[in-house]
Amino acid sequence: MTAKVIPRPGGRGSEPRHGELKATVDGVCQLLDWQLTAYLAGVADVPDLYLAIEKGDDGPAKAITIRLRFVLQLAEEFWVMNSTDLLRAWLREHDAELGGRPATLVREAGDAAGQERVLTRAREYLGRD
Repeated sequence: MTAKVIPRPGGRGSEPRHGELKATVDGVCQLLDWQLTAYLAGVADVPDLYLAIEKGDDGPAKAITIRLRFVLQLAEEFWVMNSTDLLRAWLREHDAELGGRPATLVREAGDAAGQERVLTRAREYLGRD
């Protein structure tokens, strides 16, 4: 298994910059894939993700950055347990405790409480609770 570096662009709560959004997208894509990254970002497909990157702070860039930063936070939890390769599968599979697929909840979690619910479940899944 090869080690994956988990990028940490920007700080929490800071406004996204064009380069920061691209770095965040690239970091998530290194861990997952383009289609899943686009889905998690809340856009319809990969071209829409590129469009958001090009627009920078205009349009949905801030929401995309928040969602994908959260994915990187989840990746850190999996990394600590040497289970980064499980992240993609965990995001896509139905989780009875969450009542749906974690990827859908990440995409729809618009607040800290929603993200905390997913993060807590990830920790339980990994045996880190």
